[in-house]
Amino acid sequence: MSNSTLLQVIDLYVNYRVVRKFTDITSRVRSAVAGVNFTLSEGETLGVVGGSGSGKTTLLKTIVGVLKPSKGEVIYRGVNVHNAKGELKKKIMAEIGYVPQEPSQSLDPRMKISSSVTEPLRALGVGKSDRYERARYILKVVGLSEEVLELYPRDLSIGMLQRVAIARALITKPKLVLLDEPTSSLDISTQAQILNFLREMKEVFNLSYIIVTHDISVASYLSERLAVMSHGTTIEEGSVDEVLNEPLHPYTRVLIEASKLKEIEESLEEASAGCPFINLCTFKTDVCFKKPPPQIAIGMRRVKCWRYSSK
Repeated sequence: MSNSTLLQVIDLYVNYRVVRKFTDITSRVRSAVAGVNFTLSEGETLGVVGGSGSGKTTLLKTIVGVLKPSKGEVIYRGVNVHNAKGELKKKIMAEIGYVPQEPSQSLDPRMKISSSVTEPLRALGVGKSDRYERARYILKVVGLSEEVLELYPRDLSIGMLQRVAIARALITKPKLVLLDEPTSSLDISTQAQILNFLREMKEVFNLSYIIVTHDISVASYLSERLAVMSHGTTIEEGSVDEVLNEPLHPYTRVLIEASKLKEIEESLEEASAGCPFINLCTFKTDVCFKKPPPQIAIGMRRVKCWRYSSK
């Protein structure tokens, strides 16, 4: 794996306004992403795990440029993604592929697969004949026959649709692919096929991945590093082995037991104004009830927990 930096996410915030009642005149600002920082090297895979509403999908959409940050920067190969214009913007977008959640919903049911797969190339100004040749090639790469190009999404299985969504992300020859819950809608056997396929594609095309998922086992299968998200921020980050074998944060400890995920989210809804994980934690002290914890470095790892603070 190369040590060259591919992507930097720096103090990223994505805010939105919430109106509590229809009759309210004023609104309040909430953060879907709040102070996220990480660096991704070329050839690396980062798994971002957390429950529903933790900010994972918003993070991906901001990296790919669909959403604009309220604060902070997304730096791809030294260029701010949201400041890039013209040909530079096109080049960056060609190098960042995006596989959205629920491929059946991300593909227009009125469009043939050929049109859906080649849509990113049209945006780049690639000619029609070149687009079709590239589509034939990339479908073969993902294990689908050329005949699929003339079909519609309704004609394909969920597993085939996921491969089409991956083909669409790969057709621009990206360096970085963002994967949003790539196996959530698949049965167990199809999940295994897609995960093995993604591993193979990474090696064949020398890709970097960011995969977001609620399933820590899926993330750990593909990733070298894990970042745990909740309440819009990363609360722990480290190598897969470190996070799985010696989790620092109480949320991570329970998240590893996937069966308790619903229990976790319900508990967080009732959290205090201080650390939102008090109801899960056996190490809480007075300071935990008063204010959110800072981010603390533990060797090469990072965690947001008062237990590791000297103050």
